[in-house]
Amino acid sequence: MPFLQDIQNTYGIECTNQLRNISTTYRKIANQKNRRIFLLRCKHTNVFPKFLNFKVTHIRFLSGTYLENKFGNIIYNTKVNTLNLLITDTIKTLKSLELKFKEIVNKTKTMLPENVFNEFMQFENRKYEKTFQYIKQKNQKKLSNLISHTQPKEININTQTWLNNISDTDIPQDISEILALGANFSLPITNEKHLPINEYISSIESAIYDKAEDVKDSIRSTVVNIITNHKIKTRHKKNNNNKFQSKIQKNMNKTKQFIKDNPQITILKPDKSNKTVIMNTSDYDNKINELLSDKTIYKKLKTDPTKSFQIKNNALIKKLLTNKKLTETEAKKLTIHNAVTPKIYGLPKLHKPNIPLRPITSSVQSPFYNLSKYLSNCLSKITGKNDFYIRDSFTFKKFLDTIQIPLNYKLVSLDVVSLYTNIPNNLISKILKEKWNKIKEHTTLNLQEFTECMNLVLNNNYFQFKDNFFQQIDGCAMGLPISSTIAQVVMEYLEESVMEKLNFNILFFKRYVDDCLAAVPEDKINLLLQAFNNFHVKLQFTTEIENNNNINFLDLTIYREKNNNLKTKWYTKETWSGRYLNFNSHHSKNQKNSVIIGLVDRAITLTSPEFRPETLKKVEETLILNHFPKNLVRKIIKQRTHIFYNKGKNNNPETIPKNTYIALPYVNYLSEKIKYILTKYNIEVCHKAHNLLKPLYTKLKSKVPTKKKSNVIYSVPCLNCPKKYIGMTTQYLENRINGHKYTRNASTALHKHEQTANHEFDFKNTKILDTDKNYHKLIVKEMIHIKKEENALNDKKDIKNLSQMYHNLIFN
Repeated sequence: MPFLQDIQNTYGIECTNQLRNISTTYRKIANQKNRRIFLLRCKHTNVFPKFLNFKVTHIRFLSGTYLENKFGNIIYNTKVNTLNLLITDTIKTLKSLELKFKEIVNKTKTMLPENVFNEFMQFENRKYEKTFQYIKQKNQKKLSNLISHTQPKEININTQTWLNNISDTDIPQDISEILALGANFSLPITNEKHLPINEYISSIESAIYDKAEDVKDSIRSTVVNIITNHKIKTRHKKNNNNKFQSKIQKNMNKTKQFIKDNPQITILKPDKSNKTVIMNTSDYDNKINELLSDKTIYKKLKTDPTKSFQIKNNALIKKLLTNKKLTETEAKKLTIHNAVTPKIYGLPKLHKPNIPLRPITSSVQSPFYNLSKYLSNCLSKITGKNDFYIRDSFTFKKFLDTIQIPLNYKLVSLDVVSLYTNIPNNLISKILKEKWNKIKEHTTLNLQEFTECMNLVLNNNYFQFKDNFFQQIDGCAMGLPISSTIAQVVMEYLEESVMEKLNFNILFFKRYVDDCLAAVPEDKINLLLQAFNNFHVKLQFTTEIENNNNINFLDLTIYREKNNNLKTKWYTKETWSGRYLNFNSHHSKNQKNSVIIGLVDRAITLTSPEFRPETLKKVEETLILNHFPKNLVRKIIKQRTHIFYNKGKNNNPETIPKNTYIALPYVNYLSEKIKYILTKYNIEVCHKAHNLLKPLYTKLKSKVPTKKKSNVIYSVPCLNCPKKYIGMTTQYLENRINGHKYTRNASTALHKHEQTANHEFDFKNTKILDTDKNYHKLIVKEMIHIKKEENALNDKKDIKNLSQMYHNLIFN
């Protein structure tokens, strides 16, 4: 090289050798950095470099699959451990090279003039970047080949089990496959423009609002740098390596168009099963109307009573505040100014003849929603205390392990017919009076006031279906916070009353919500059913008696052995689809591992030892059907089995509680880095799926009119120029717009523009830009939208609290 020859002639051979050392070390650093990236990507995608593929195909085990599986686990664990060691070695080597490089550079600087050294380093930087990119492209190609070889050539989606088409429309196979994946399947974000920047900024700002300014700036600068780098990588990233996700993305537009072209079909979830159901829209409407036509349960209303009910709720809360029965804070929480009409929708019961719908009322933000939560919280403190209550399947399994069933006894399950809609309101009032001594310990209200609140909530169960409004005459609406608590209170009162009057002994009686199991003398089964059905004419029970010494209850099959001991096995109902989070869905690794852990733990804990191999095989087959890698499933099954049998040997380390929790949309590689940074500041990040298939499903609930929406960011255009006013409101949008229209002395930028420019605003074309129930996030989102809108006429003070660090992130 002429440059180095000139250096040698001018500054000597030692200086030339130092420059050659810089060049060689720089090249090694480029290689090691790429090696680190490659190995970490291998670990993340659960593939192994070719040099880790041990040639062991000649080894055969003749004694069966058990040893073959054990050997396969040994090989897999060896690969994982070796890969981890290689990553550690690469990181240490890289640190050593970077330290060496720094020392050589510092030494060489003293041997050369600054301009000569800078010229050399500029040349080496260009050379380094070229080398780095060349190695990176080679490694990316290598990784793509590894992934493609580990994935099946054709990944089948279980449309037969995961999709029920009960409509008259034929669904093409490629569209069926997408819909069969379910509403919670998530696709990766392949375009930097689709990154949820507003959500990241507003969530992080809401989490750090009470921290010191220097801490805020440190978090902001780091997060902005991480997101910016990710955007650059996304910009230059080529096609998705995952063939499955590529296939789904390819068919998405086709599916959207098909749904748009076929409004006669409704796509929804069923009741008690994780499937996708496609039914005729006309059938869905007819089934809902058939439910609502039952005049013993529902009555039609002439108008929407939301406004009057909101006034009633607030008047009652004000009275309780005046009487000092509620604090200012409690009254503020229970008062509502932006109530929304509850909406009814139905979920098809695929396991029932003619597929009826289960009615569910969406009551969030309804006039009595907050009051319902308050009452539910008070009543829940007195429930779950008696000996009949089952907290979950796991505690019930422990109980069964202690039981022996006498020969003349039978296991009998009882189930209430339509519990929620059949709970009589007069029975609730009776129970409140009888249990008041226990309830009053958990509320500042007296019996009369508590009953008044309860009557207001229960006697005004109403909802909307399309353009019509209905009120439920009796019972509780499924979807109201208090309904499940009322059901628990009523069932406890019922079972205690019945058990007290029985003139024969039963071995045990246990209940979970409305599912009951009892061990009863064989000749007393009819008497038991009669006793329960005689309690109240509206609360009627059906029974199922053990058959061939076994019975299904909750998610257990209970077997009676010859010695009268009970054995159990994890049971899945006929409605069970076996569909869980698909491994190819764009969720975090921890969420996917949690699916495996949850299923394995349930199968082990609920199953007696002799049945565990069978249930664990079922778990493995189910997860593989959801495209989980077999090696990963077997690895976690082994880990959880070991933990289960060694529970008492090791104490779990004490976890340190975090100060703040925030939910951030999950984006592969990006979310993990942000979580790592925020954890240092005691902010725990919970990943939430983004870019879901859920929008493909039919919106079953009636739309909330735009003017009745609240907690929104809105935009009002000027009629005379391109300017727009962007605002935020937590009240009804129509109330805020009316404020703009009729309050002319306000100091908002909108009114300043009206006065100074003599312009008018087009309030009819007000648009909602964003929404959020979190007040802090709403404020930040408003500032972001103002900053992004070049024609925004808002004052500068409206965005003064938006850090300038975010500005480039918002616009780029």
